[in-house]
Amino acid sequence: MSNVSTVSISFEPLKRYAKISADGDHISPYSDLASCENKDLHVCGKRLVQLLDEELGGEYQLEVKGSQFQIDLLRAFAGNSDFCVAFHGTAINLPFGVDETVGFAAELNSKYSYGIDSNTRIHIGGDLVGQIQTASVVVADPAEIYIMSQVPDTIEKGKTVLLVSDHFDIRNTRGINIVEVPNTHVDAFIEYYCYFTKTIPFIDAVFSASRYSPLSRTEKHLVEAYTTQTSRYVFDIAKNALDVGESVGFQFRVLPESASDTFHLMVDRPDAVAVGNDSLSAKEEGIVSISVADSNGRICESKQLTISKHSYVNSIRLVPSGLTLEVGKQSRITAYVLPENAEDADSLKWSSSDTNIVHVTSAGEIIALKPGRVTITVSTNICREQAQITVCPPLEKISLSRNEITVQVGASEMVVCNLLPDDAAHGEIIWELSNDGMGTLDVSGDGKTCRFTAATSSIVKGNLKCRIKGTEKSATCAITVMPEQKPTGLMTCTIVFSILGIVGSFLIPLIWFGGGGIGGFFADAFLPVGIILSLIGKAKTENKEKIFHTMLVVDIIVTVVMFLFAIICCHPQ
Repeated sequence: MSNVSTVSISFEPLKRYAKISADGDHISPYSDLASCENKDLHVCGKRLVQLLDEELGGEYQLEVKGSQFQIDLLRAFAGNSDFCVAFHGTAINLPFGVDETVGFAAELNSKYSYGIDSNTRIHIGGDLVGQIQTASVVVADPAEIYIMSQVPDTIEKGKTVLLVSDHFDIRNTRGINIVEVPNTHVDAFIEYYCYFTKTIPFIDAVFSASRYSPLSRTEKHLVEAYTTQTSRYVFDIAKNALDVGESVGFQFRVLPESASDTFHLMVDRPDAVAVGNDSLSAKEEGIVSISVADSNGRICESKQLTISKHSYVNSIRLVPSGLTLEVGKQSRITAYVLPENAEDADSLKWSSSDTNIVHVTSAGEIIALKPGRVTITVSTNICREQAQITVCPPLEKISLSRNEITVQVGASEMVVCNLLPDDAAHGEIIWELSNDGMGTLDVSGDGKTCRFTAATSSIVKGNLKCRIKGTEKSATCAITVMPEQKPTGLMTCTIVFSILGIVGSFLIPLIWFGGGGIGGFFADAFLPVGIILSLIGKAKTENKEKIFHTMLVVDIIVTVVMFLFAIICCHPQ
């Protein structure tokens, strides 16, 4: 067979037409055979074998790569040739499948609004449609392809008629493409016809339109992978320099997903870099190579990662961590860092969450501009800390809830300091007594409420003063401390004689109504005694004991009333 030519016919994935070569040389474009590359197999299949016989002018062996139906069809035609001495067929399958490719094309078509008809099913008709088992067809009339037992006169030109026969044949009659296939190959032909007349044109139109669309990098790789039916990958690292202990994100994706085992990552120093699902973590100093290898171990791409060991700030403490300022005032926040000798210790970044309320300088100087609350953030490359700043309006004045109080020894009274405005900035609130011996003070945590407890044995007057530290703003409450009133012998006698005198003043005139008269009234000696004792008590206590004053007034009133009553109503006997 040394003089036997070898003819190769190869149907490439996602291509409608074949490549033809003889003894390794592609068929000349001026050859009649080349015209068969530009026609579908169900139109030119038989003519292709006839042209091989005519142009080669000798024996040849035919090697065909394609779908099983393409191989079976050409095998049948080659069997009728006097020059084809051998036939070899190799069935090929799309690495990523028709459905997967169509699905991705449909996504692009919808996302970028290409408006390409995505219907990849064909319409069939005829008296033998019941023999079809595939799902990629729609039974309808008129149809694109008819399955018939014979060709009727009513079929339009340009249509394809599939005749169920006992052999393979292709011909054109009255402008109608007639394909005869055995009953066992009907389904295979329908799938072939649908794929070459519907599916491939749709995929090709979408992928052609995508050349002018702003596809993402992943989408571009997918188009290339599906077009060539070879897997692709996306490999990116966010940055190529890390510090020990630092992590960086990376993307490694094999496209399409069905080819996920075609490529894998390789690290030449796994002791220096730990590889996670989507990040790399630096463990030791040095230069590390991250590579993408194919299923045969061949390196497709490499990226270098430089790992250094630095001393960076890993802790920040702010003093104070919170601050209240008056509008227009300034203050300072001090940042303490660890380690103190870190490389970036002198390059702290200061920022305010609202620069209209508080301005902060690179040295931590705080300037209050208007009322509000802000967060001051101090950060480095790997850590940060925050402080809360409250800016309040200036304090206009303060007042106390009570201007004067009288407190008995052992009792307590509350006094509240009111600020104007109530959210004004202020310093420490200080409470003071003009006389420390008056009692004790108990101040609330915010300093605005003070409880005074009297603690003296005599009557004392003084002041309770409230002031704002560092300012001249203050308010005063007058305090009078009254000692505890305990009954004395004189007080007891005064009360007893006054009560007996009052009662007697009413009873004796009634008893002596007939002859007592005024003399009977004065027979009651208790009331005069009560008046005398009240006068003595007032004199001894310097008119400060209210009980003596009260009893004296009552006794005199009763005396006067009853005296008048006696004069008017009583008659001596």
